[in-house]
Amino acid sequence: MREPKMDIDAIKKAISYMETYPERRYTIPELAQIVGTSTTRFVLLFKEYTGTTVFAHLLTIRMKKAIRDLEQGRKPVSRIANEVSYRNVSSFIRAFKKYTGVTPQEWRNNYKS
Repeated sequence: MREPKMDIDAIKKAISYMETYPERRYTIPELAQIVGTSTTRFVLLFKEYTGTTVFAHLLTIRMKKAIRDLEQGRKPVSRIANEVSYRNVSSFIRAFKKYTGVTPQEWRNNYKS
């Protein structure tokens, strides 16, 4: 049986990987393999450690990156969408609005105000 610290380190490694490569399209088995555990164990450990699901956490990582990029004001929304794994800008805009309550352009405009 694995030590609890090793479990926490595995989840931290997965989170770090997702933060480093937010544009990637992940699968649970892929992330479990990266950290060296079974899919079932990975999902349970992740939920226990973070209090959320893998994909809910990944959405948060992606939206926080998008917010940082919007606040810098240089990149077009389509490029930001692509950099956080959205191949369709309309899907990104809908997801962003659901997450923040405003569109990416509204966020950028409000940040500049």
